[in-house]
Amino acid sequence: MRAEPTNSPTICGFAGSAREGSLNRRLLHSVADLCTASGHDVRLIEPADLALPLFNQDLEDSQGIPAGVASIQSAIAGSDAVLIASPEYNGGYTPLFKNTIDWISRIDHLTFFPKYVGLLCATPGRRGGARALAQMEQLFANIFVSTHAPSFGIGDARAALEQKPVPGLRDWVQGFLSGAAAHAAIPPAHPDR
Repeated sequence: MRAEPTNSPTICGFAGSAREGSLNRRLLHSVADLCTASGHDVRLIEPADLALPLFNQDLEDSQGIPAGVASIQSAIAGSDAVLIASPEYNGGYTPLFKNTIDWISRIDHLTFFPKYVGLLCATPGRRGGARALAQMEQLFANIFVSTHAPSFGIGDARAALEQKPVPGLRDWVQGFLSGAAAHAAIPPAHPDR
């Protein structure tokens, strides 16, 4: 799903769920559609389709960086902004989300810097993944990466995602795009450089 290239920030997105019928994959595609309709270049990647092994230093030492990791790292490195939609597992982020981040950091620990990151979570429960979103925000804060505030959490997501438009999503996307444009215009300096 790609729009014609523009001077707007380019966006890469992925979901932290491997399930084919994932609510978060559906949410991510809805966001990508809204971004594309606004003239942005959007590339979605499916980590679940890249067969990323569980991160293991011995595996990296013996076999190198898996091709799927190199693929997603390259896509993120070539983008101005990143969208991540990930469910909440037991009150936190998913293993697929964390494993993807861990592998990417092995190629270049600054891959996500100075990207502008938008975090989303769709859950069947009522809290909209608030605890998972807080953990994801903290992870990115630890590596000095700016996340769009507020993140977007939606509860009762099976019903909410059937609505057109999804309640509150269009406004969130416009806020994210404005933030990404401002961030791309004046990217921050890394505190360690």
